[in-house]
Amino acid sequence: MVNNSNIYRKGWIYFCGIVFLLCACKSYQFRESGFIVDGDGVYHNPEKYGGIGLFGDFVNYNAREQHGTRFDKLYPGDKKVLKSLGYNKGDIEVLFSGIPNQPPYYHLIGIGAKDSLLDTAASILQYTPMGKYHYRKMDVGKNTVLEAIIPSGKTNYALIYYVPKGESTADFEYLLEQNVRKPNRPHNFLASRTAVECGIDVQKNVDIKIPQNYVNRDIYTLIKVLKKEDYGESLAVYTLNKKDADPQVVFKLCPGKYRVVYSDLKHQEIWSEKIKVQ
Repeated sequence: MVNNSNIYRKGWIYFCGIVFLLCACKSYQFRESGFIVDGDGVYHNPEKYGGIGLFGDFVNYNAREQHGTRFDKLYPGDKKVLKSLGYNKGDIEVLFSGIPNQPPYYHLIGIGAKDSLLDTAASILQYTPMGKYHYRKMDVGKNTVLEAIIPSGKTNYALIYYVPKGESTADFEYLLEQNVRKPNRPHNFLASRTAVECGIDVQKNVDIKIPQNYVNRDIYTLIKVLKKEDYGESLAVYTLNKKDADPQVVFKLCPGKYRVVYSDLKHQEIWSEKIKVQ
């Protein structure tokens, strides 16, 4: 005779086990629409967190080199650091996780709260000529972890920096100088770069308009102008295009050969064209 109660109990245990595994495997969520442009070194998000200043050696993730800035996946070790700092998966969203593309190879994670503000109860309020921020330091395994929770308009975000114990943390001070600002000090990290390095007398206005059959108004897009160099290409200027906007811009450029690239925020190319500025 089949014992229905045993079957029911085993089925319930199996179901609970599946739910537990799914919950255990759930990772920290990343905030959508975050990006950096190689050569600019600033994190931007058109939905929230207008600009977070990083070093210029923060570039987009390179799978072959196993370093760079990621917007969809944590590095090994990141999860342990976040858990040790007390951050629950349901409370925060990761903005980015990065390793510079040249020494020193420290780890840097940016996070924000899903709702309201990050909790600063476990941190010490610091006052500097630049402004104020909340700070804490702790050891996690073989690493030294430094965290700064920084006010940003009506919200805040955290920069979490970690290196093996005994290594220099000097770059963390620079990151603070970049990002800790007085409330009345304007934030200069706009999602664009327009300055060029040649004199005004030789700069040329270049009108760039994306062909209509390539325009995508449903997403945020980028227009980047890359200068041809002996070693490849370097970033000259760029700008962010909002949704439902006609992606047309006028840049001032120095004489030289360039490639104009129209892409999404993950730098998937939609259209490109080579131009020459006399």
